[in-house]
Amino acid sequence: MGDVKYEPSSHKPADRQYFVLTHAGKPVFTVRKQEEVDTGSDEVTNLIGVMHALISVFEDDQDKIRSIVAPPVRITFTIRPPLYYVCVAPSNEPESVARIYLEHLHLLILSVLTGSQLERILTRHTNFDLRRLLSGTTTMLQTHLLHLPTSFAILTSSLNTLRLDANLRLRAADALVPPPNMKSKLKDILYAMVVVDDRVVTIARPKKHTVHPADIHVLLATIGSPAVKGNTASWLPICLPKFNPNSLLHAYASYLTLPDTAVPSQPASTRQEESTEGGEAPADNEEGATGEVHEPSVCLVIVSASGDFEVVRQWADVATQRLNEADTLKHLIKAGQKSAYSVDELGIPGLRHFFYKSRANVQVTAPAFEGIESLGKEGEMDQIDREEEWDRLLALYRLVWDAIHAKSGQECTLKLQYVRTERVSVMGWITQSFEIYIALSPRLPKSAAVGAANAVVKWMKQEESRLFLKDAPVF
Repeated sequence: MGDVKYEPSSHKPADRQYFVLTHAGKPVFTVRKQEEVDTGSDEVTNLIGVMHALISVFEDDQDKIRSIVAPPVRITFTIRPPLYYVCVAPSNEPESVARIYLEHLHLLILSVLTGSQLERILTRHTNFDLRRLLSGTTTMLQTHLLHLPTSFAILTSSLNTLRLDANLRLRAADALVPPPNMKSKLKDILYAMVVVDDRVVTIARPKKHTVHPADIHVLLATIGSPAVKGNTASWLPICLPKFNPNSLLHAYASYLTLPDTAVPSQPASTRQEESTEGGEAPADNEEGATGEVHEPSVCLVIVSASGDFEVVRQWADVATQRLNEADTLKHLIKAGQKSAYSVDELGIPGLRHFFYKSRANVQVTAPAFEGIESLGKEGEMDQIDREEEWDRLLALYRLVWDAIHAKSGQECTLKLQYVRTERVSVMGWITQSFEIYIALSPRLPKSAAVGAANAVVKWMKQEESRLFLKDAPVF
């Protein structure tokens, strides 16, 4: 069990900078600190020129550059020919985390331009400017990158599922199974799913197909953009890189409303402008500052290998009708309004927050972050700025996750890792069936941390049928 005393800086999402360039050194996409996307300035061009030169020096020696540490920053490189990816992040951020974010950025770009398209374009035209082909997605990419540090699902390569009654989840799943008279027409379907506010309710798939979490993350980023949300239904060309990085599929995304509030709309063929897919952000109660109850978005998504829109739309209409039967859609909306849960539900003294991954289900869950109280100078409890403390806690979670998995060159993996700061202590624990990361009062001893982790695991077992998607239907 590792035991570390650590005081992290607050790693805000805006502290990270991202650069994408071609193997010829041409800028493709850039997110700079405290700035708008700008891939055309002389400064950016000069920076990318230096990065390309560094990569080339290592390639000449038949080697790959991984990272450069120059406090207070670490520069991490990921080479995915014909594109190169670079992340500039705080130097105490684990290298493995930056590499996960760069890999995710690579998958997002492949969702728009397939691997074969990139290879063909840049082989024929070495100096081709890819920026114009990505012009409709730059805002989506930038926004999505800002949300990456809050996503436990992307960090742990798992799905974020909606907490709801198991019978309601089953009814939603049954609605996605195609009727017998349509199965022969749906041979090219990869899967269908229902999503509430970027959290998966259920997934139905043919027996011959599997679902990779990374592809779901790409799909969520796509359907979560305002360009898609602004239409009742959209028909989108998309590449899911883990399924096949060299081919385009089609995704039908329909945002559902109750029958008495539905607004007719023609399906739109569009790409995304921005995305808000991420993890548990600091959240207030279900009511906003104005007192209005949060209205969750419910989306039906069908992914097909063919471009036969009418067949997919017909199945979507059948599934939508089924979801409206027995008020399934109505109950899904209500579940979305109150899906966020509090650590207070667990009744564990000193517990501030946690996230838990079911390794068997490849799914993750976490309560809403409600702030951390700290002992002030006068001996009174002070409420620390919640956003800043959330950033600090996320940084600790990433540090502990990296140490447990030995992702940044450590000698061996760990079963337990304990980190303590003046404000909070964090413990990570991994077994064959789960991973858990808990945040506690720093005044509690380590033995209490272990007891709290066991109590969370016990609660998870009691709530498993509501927290996780199990036994998803196949057809």
